Amino acid sequence: MTHFSTGLFRSARRYVDAVRTRQRNIRAKRVMRSLPEHLRRDIGWVETGCGVKWR
Repeated sequence: MTHFSTGLFRSARRYVDAVRTRQRNIRAKRVMRSLPEHLRRDIGWVETGCGVKWR
């Protein structure tokens, strides 16, 4: 039973971490898009490319 519950908690923890990561990425994208275009270019923000897939 201990092994089962440990595995269950580990899986739940991974899921929660994935959700938090997705939320942070969405927040970062929202903040970057709110900046003026000239600032985004200065920072080096590129909407497409860099191998980053935004959902």
